[in-house]
Parts: sequence; C-alpha cells; structure tokens
Amino acid sequence: MVAAAVGAGLLIGASACGGTTSDQAGASATVTLPAGFPARTVPLVQGALIAASARSQDGTEVFSVTVQADEKGFDAARNALLGAGYIVSSQGTQGGTRTAQLTGKGYLVSISAAAPGSTSTGVPNAVTYQVSGLG
Repeated sequence: MVAAAVGAGLLIGASACGGTTSDQAGASATVTLPAGFPARTVPLVQGALIAASARSQDGTEVFSVTVQADEKGFDAARNALLGAGYIVSSQGTQGGTRTAQLTGKGYLVSISAAAPGSTSTGVPNAVTYQVSGLG
C-alpha cells in the first residue's frame, strides 16, 4: 500500500509541484517546498528537489516531496529521520521499491526509492517522501 501511495506521489508531484516545471522547450525547472512543509522537523536527504506538492486529504495536509539523491539516498534519508528521533514502524522491499514508514515529532513519514539493481520505472536514486500529521 505504501508503494502504491508513493508511486502516485511521483505522478502527482511531477505534475503538481510547488514551483515550475520545465516544458518541452527545455526551460530549466525550479521546484520549491510547498508552504507549510515541516522542513525543520522532517529532514530531507541532500540532493536536488525535483518534485513537491501539497494536498488536503480528509482535513489532513499531505505533502509529497521527491529529491534526486545519490545511490545511497534511501539509506541516508532513513538515517537522517532516525537521527532526528523518528522511529521505524515498517520497512521492506516490494516490486523493486524500498520503502519505510517512520513516525515522530507529530508526523508520519513514508519514504521510498528504487532498490539497487531494480528495473522499476522510478527515477534512479530519487527518494520520495509522503508526509502527513498524526491526528
């Protein structure tokens, strides 16, 4: 279920990012974090922000953020969240995608990335975050 939500986030994030996207003419893209994203409490892996969006779901703000990281991006993202006090509630690999759900500081954070050697259609080395507040 997490992989499905994250996959949807990639599609939504690419078309509804908080900044502008490049068009077919090749204009450079500028993507920014959506207003209200808890950047001080949800650390992101180092890399280029390639998609970001926010939506309200049943009264809860849900953020989707994708960062182009390096080949160790998933592990770096997970470790940054652990270092910030988050606790892993589940993790695994399904369909060529590594996923983890962590909770802490009033947030549920799901991260995903293509597993090394995977032939999945995800962006190589990109880490996608789904962030929502805990009731």
